Amino acid sequence: MAAFRATGKGWQTRMNDALKEWLSEHKA
Repeated sequence: MAAFRATGKGWQTRMNDALKEWLSEHKA
């Protein structure tokens, strides 16, 4: 988590986008 936080203010939005992208690529 610290790595995301270190990237600045939008880290949480980018993490959410990355998570959504990962989920869409790994649907069961």
